[in-house]
Amino acid sequence: MVILQLKGGLGNQLFQYAAGLGLAMHHNVLLKVDIQYLKKPDDTIGTIRNYELQQLIAPPNIATNLELSELIQQNIFARSFEKLLPTFRRKIYAEKSFEFDSNFFKAGKNIYLKGYRQSEKYFINIEDKIRNQIKFQPTLLSEVANYANFLQNITSISIHIRRGDYTNTNVNKYHGVMTREYYQQAINTISSLINNPSFFIFSDNIDWVKDNLQFSSSATFVSGKISKNHYQDFYLMSQCKHNIIANSSFSWWAAWLNNNPNKIVIAPKKWFNNAPLNYKDLIPESWIKI
Repeated sequence: MVILQLKGGLGNQLFQYAAGLGLAMHHNVLLKVDIQYLKKPDDTIGTIRNYELQQLIAPPNIATNLELSELIQQNIFARSFEKLLPTFRRKIYAEKSFEFDSNFFKAGKNIYLKGYRQSEKYFINIEDKIRNQIKFQPTLLSEVANYANFLQNITSISIHIRRGDYTNTNVNKYHGVMTREYYQQAINTISSLINNPSFFIFSDNIDWVKDNLQFSSSATFVSGKISKNHYQDFYLMSQCKHNIIANSSFSWWAAWLNNNPNKIVIAPKKWFNNAPLNYKDLIPESWIKI
C-alpha cells in the first residue's frame, strides 16, 4: 500500500495525489491518504488548509491509524538502519528537492510518501487516468454547467490573478506575487496569437485587476459573480480554450486539465521569489514561459 501525506491547498493536494497514484499504479497496489496534517498552518506560508479531495467524484480512501502506524512507527534499530538507505528505499520516502526525482518509481510498494512532487513527470504516464480521476462532484458545479458549455464554444482565455495570502510580507518574500507587467505581457502575447479573444478573470482581488490591467478585447469578471466558490473557479478555468496562470498550483492544474488539444498556456518563468528551489520540471515544455 502507498500512503500519501497530504498538505497544502487544492493544487498541492492534486500534485501529491497524482504522484501517489503514479506510484501505486506502477506497483498495482492501493493508495490511501493521510489527512492529519491538514487544518493546520502549512509549512511555507502559514495558511490553514482543508481536505479538498473529498469533493472528487471518487475520492481516495483515508488511511486508518493502524495502517499509518504500521508504516510510520519504527523502533530505534529500524530507524537507524533506514538512515543508511537512499531516500527512495526507505519506508518513509520524503521529497528531498523540488525537481523531479528520477528514482521515484524505484521506491517500494509499501511506503509513506511525504512531499509536494510538483511535476507532471510523476504521472504523465497515466495521464488519462488522472484526467478521469480529477473530476468534482456534479452538485458542486451544477450552477455553472451552462456557463462552462458557453466557454467551450468561444475563444475563451482564463486569467488567474492570485493575490490574497500571497501579498502577506513573509509569504511574498518566499513565494512572490505576479506583477502587473507579467499579466500585461501575457495578455499582449496571447492576443497576438489568437483572433478575437475573450478574457475571463478569476481572482481573489477583482479591484486590483480593474485598477491595473488593460485588455485588448472583452473581459468578464467571473469570481464572486458567475462562480460562487473556488471549485467553480477551478472548473471554469479548466473549461476555457486557453489559460494564463499565476505562480499557483491551483491554476497550474486548471490549465493542465484543459482538454483543448490546441490550447495555449502562459505561465510565469519565475515561479518563486526568494525560495531556494529548482523548479525546472514544474512547467510543461509546451507552455509559454514569460
